[in-house]
Amino acid sequence: MTKISLFSKIKYILTTSAILFGLIGCGEPANPAQAEQSNTTIMQVSDQFDVRQSEWKCDEQLSEAQILQVDGFRLFYHDESVDWEEQKNVVGGSAMLVGDTVYSVCLEHAHDKTDLAFHLHKMTPDSSETFVTSLHHEEGQELMNAQMLPDGRSVVLLVTKEALEDKKIITGCEALILDETGVCVKQFDVTEAFLQSGMLKDGMLVGNYFCDRDGFLYVLEQDNQLNVLHVIDTEGNVIADTSQYSGTIQTPALDEKGEYSFLLKRKESGNSILWFDKENKEFRQMSAPEKESIKQLLGFYHNYLYYLSGDRVTQWNLETGERKKILSLEQLGANQIDRITDSSLDYQMSVCSDGRLLFMKDGYREQYLAILAKELTPKEQLKVTGLMENNDLDLKSVTARVSREMEQYHVEYTKTDAAQEDYRNRMIADMVAGEGADVLFVSEEDMRILQEKGLLADIREFLPEDLLNKLRTNIMTMGEKEDMLWGIPMGVEVSTLFVNNHIWEGDSWTIKDVLELVDAWQKEYLLTHGHAPANVISMLQALAGDGLAGSDFVDLDNGICRFDSPEFIKVLEICMKYAETPINYNLDSMADMINNGEYIGFIAADCDMKSLTHWYLEHGDNMHTVGYPSERGTGNYLTCQGMLVVNKNCKSREAVQEYLENILSKKMQKILNESSIPLRNDMEQNDFEYEKEYDAYLKAEELISKSVACDSRYDKIKEMIFEECMPYFYGEKTAEETVKVIQNRVQLYLDEQK
Repeated sequence: MTKISLFSKIKYILTTSAILFGLIGCGEPANPAQAEQSNTTIMQVSDQFDVRQSEWKCDEQLSEAQILQVDGFRLFYHDESVDWEEQKNVVGGSAMLVGDTVYSVCLEHAHDKTDLAFHLHKMTPDSSETFVTSLHHEEGQELMNAQMLPDGRSVVLLVTKEALEDKKIITGCEALILDETGVCVKQFDVTEAFLQSGMLKDGMLVGNYFCDRDGFLYVLEQDNQLNVLHVIDTEGNVIADTSQYSGTIQTPALDEKGEYSFLLKRKESGNSILWFDKENKEFRQMSAPEKESIKQLLGFYHNYLYYLSGDRVTQWNLETGERKKILSLEQLGANQIDRITDSSLDYQMSVCSDGRLLFMKDGYREQYLAILAKELTPKEQLKVTGLMENNDLDLKSVTARVSREMEQYHVEYTKTDAAQEDYRNRMIADMVAGEGADVLFVSEEDMRILQEKGLLADIREFLPEDLLNKLRTNIMTMGEKEDMLWGIPMGVEVSTLFVNNHIWEGDSWTIKDVLELVDAWQKEYLLTHGHAPANVISMLQALAGDGLAGSDFVDLDNGICRFDSPEFIKVLEICMKYAETPINYNLDSMADMINNGEYIGFIAADCDMKSLTHWYLEHGDNMHTVGYPSERGTGNYLTCQGMLVVNKNCKSREAVQEYLENILSKKMQKILNESSIPLRNDMEQNDFEYEKEYDAYLKAEELISKSVACDSRYDKIKEMIFEECMPYFYGEKTAEETVKVIQNRVQLYLDEQK
């Protein structure tokens, strides 16, 4: 069959009631290599597309699942019938766009796990329906997953498991096709077909499978050598495969008939688009654009094929061969752009009857439900920008979560890629002009610069008194100056030293105490990290870096330093003598050596609540926190990854207030607690399995409460010290020569700051 007759046939059999996806054309498609390609982002193409700013919504438990919207539609996750706190009972689910309707299914175990509740939602822009029923299965059988069919039905896999050598393996697989209310209308055995297609290997289900409108299963068999697509009919027979094609088969897109087309990528001979001709029971193909990388096919509408190339959606006219970049994912509100563009499994696309595009992004975990709603009124905008380069805190993700609680606002997040000086100058210029973002994530140094220029608002003006009283006072001091709160610390961590109880009993020590103890130390090792051996830099950081603010080596207030002292020379010599080379490092043996007193102690740098609790749980019986050497009491220091500040000329004070309150809410602080210390003082946990774990948590809380904010004004001095010490550590200078260079350079810097 030629391309002309195939496309003519598809066009002939289409009706106005067909599902609105399409792979059709009018005559021979032009050679894509000869087509002109426009790189211009077009907001309207032939009056079909009217792309508006979109929003993302998803369940808190499923942060990777997002849905995009176009032309006033917004899709978000919500299902009152499923208790997401009991998500462990969810077996699986799927969602699918069909025209302007979203179908989604979810399977949930009953508590006795003998039955499964089947939830199906059918959603349009103006209404939604929910169907709930039960699916029964016999002893030894399990319902594994559910996937949508392109007409609102769904297919469910039912497997039989048997115990073999203390391991349950799958011995039988059946496919159940359910109607829109969850009633089973067809059931067929697919065990032999799954074995033949590589879907069932060693008693496990592997690979991906897809279901078209007729219930045909497409199984993609993949490993290091294979990439073959198998077709299984509704009688459970493998009727075709793609073994005659070489290349990599990608995730498919649906056409107007509710059938799949697959992208076949080849290294040398270009890309092709494959589909299964059911009449002749064989695969057909046509050439794809040669000079463009296609990440994923998205969908079809009349003569147009839509695909994802880079981070842009391209419209390909199959009749003329013309291709146009019609919009970018960023225009669609894609606030996970870095992950989206790396994935080829995540998108579905539909074209509605009036030409609107509707996109949906599936998450990495598929058990979710979706509701489609219309945007009724324009929303007030809140602009948030991240100005910290190479920062571990994902403010983009944080803002996306917060925006889901701010339904009356459109929250826009941006991040600069400019160099430090460039972005600072532009930021200041915008804010002086009364413009710029409403909320900014900046370094502590930039926070001070903006505050001194009078460009920041006092955050206390935006937060109620009862909330302010629930914030950790010692942490908030990092953002305070002149009795004003200019910044909220984000990504807070604590750094300290754990020391063996029998070596040092006090809760703090001075550099003199440390030097005297080292003089009497007779063992091979001195300090290590809790997770890796200590090198010369980390040793220097522990003895005289992080504790500079509490040492006599620098007096920042009076602008003097004393690095050319015998004590600092001794510190350098200790670092050289005891630094370790991480060869054949074994974590278990290191933990034993720490507890057995082979080390004075270990460095616990940049710890969040979980890691602190872990250290106390593992070493709390033998060790306690003493902190870095300090002449002024505590040597336990708090650091942060940046400051959240508010533009004095923010456009909406109400939006800023709601954003900050959500950031500081228990819900968000619990999420942030996964990688940092919560900012609230009322976040006590109660989900510990045994008392010793709870005791370790209480010790971590006590340490945090007595830690002090690390003065970031010393950061530049630390950089100078580490830089000038490198020749000494490489054996190119003596310790005496090194301290003289450090003394002169730091003193010059201090003089310039006066």
